[in-house]
Amino acid sequence: MEPTVNVRKGTRGEGAKWVQWCLWRFGLLDKAEIDGVIGFKSEVAIMNAQKRLGLKEDGIVGEITRKIFISVFDK
Repeated sequence: MEPTVNVRKGTRGEGAKWVQWCLWRFGLLDKAEIDGVIGFKSEVAIMNAQKRLGLKEDGIVGEITRKIFISVFDK
C-alpha cells in the first residue's frame, strides 16, 4: 500500500513495505529485505534511488519521491 506519510529510517508498516518493494524493483534491495522496517540498508537504497532519479538524496520518501516511484512503475 502506497504510503501517505513520509517514509524514513525507523518507519514501520505497509508504507515501509511499499517503499522497499519499489527499491527491490529498482534492484537496490533483495526480496528477502522487504520486511516493513526502514533500517540502514533501506535508507541507503532510498538515497541511491533518489540519486538515480536526479532527486535530492535525503533518504526520505516524501511526496516528490513517492510520485516519481509511482510514475516509474506505472509505465
